[in-house]
Amino acid sequence: MTPDDLPRPSSICPNALIEGRFRLSLPLGQGGMASIWAARDEKLDCEVAVKFLDPELTKSTELVERFRREALAVSRIPSIHVVRVIDYGVTEHHEPYMILERLRGFDLDQLVRQQGRVPPAKVLHILKQACRALASAHDVGVIHRDIKPSNLFLTPDGDDYFVHVLDFGVARMAAEGRGSRNLTRPDELLGTLEYMCPELVLGSGQALDGRADVYALGVVTYEALTGTTPYPGDSLGEIIMSLTQRPLVPASSLQPDVPPAFDAWLARALAIARDDRFATAHEMGDALAVVERALLAGPVSVEPAPSEASVASSVPLPPAPPPPAAPPPPAAPPPP
Repeated sequence: MTPDDLPRPSSICPNALIEGRFRLSLPLGQGGMASIWAARDEKLDCEVAVKFLDPELTKSTELVERFRREALAVSRIPSIHVVRVIDYGVTEHHEPYMILERLRGFDLDQLVRQQGRVPPAKVLHILKQACRALASAHDVGVIHRDIKPSNLFLTPDGDDYFVHVLDFGVARMAAEGRGSRNLTRPDELLGTLEYMCPELVLGSGQALDGRADVYALGVVTYEALTGTTPYPGDSLGEIIMSLTQRPLVPASSLQPDVPPAFDAWLARALAIARDDRFATAHEMGDALAVVERALLAGPVSVEPAPSEASVASSVPLPPAPPPPAAPPPPAAPPPP
């Protein structure tokens, strides 16, 4: 048995005090690489969330560095639609953590599972905010790489939702590899299969850019509108088969309340060749104006073609001819 095999003391438990300031209360969630805890900032007397790298992963210096870089990446994105990082540190037991703003609500995945699908107008409202978040991230060189429904957090806001993009844990800096160690190599399959861009799944060898997030948000949109992903599959092989052999089924053919303008928008967002997609998240968001106009206009009703009988009955008839004149009375007989 090596020292690494021995149980490690931990700061991650209810009522633990992190750095003499953040008092943990209860776990909020557990992901593949990290856990989230509710906590109270005893200095500022407010609620926060604390994200801890999984203790087993702290043995990897690369994963510890990736966690640190997630905190740095998120802190530099100037968007109200990206969860805010308040602080970063390492506990006395060598557990990296970041302090996040506390959010209340649920994620888009929960909403879709509960309702089966989301009405197009609600999807549009969520989507506009997500586009703004990604545009802000891309502007400072941060590519999310794991956009999916569970990473779009919805806080009820009247009749709608306020969106926060979460979990930049596999984010990549657009400038990685230039003068710094590249922690996310182009051939790494990091993320969630059904939301990965084709250039990554198909192994094109292209360095990822913001269009990877454009594609993923397109998948999220399609799933929210229809309840299913556009290219489903449970394995890499199945996803490749879907991408290469299955044409995109228009969302409107699955849900009639989806306007054709949304189909056209999705066709660009989900283009297999990335040069055919929206070039940026800014362009992606701007293109939603056409979708919004279509939704405001409402469904277009198409009158059925009239039958021959109805056409005939609708043609005015000519007036009836006047009745023939009565014959003149017979002439009186001559007198005798």
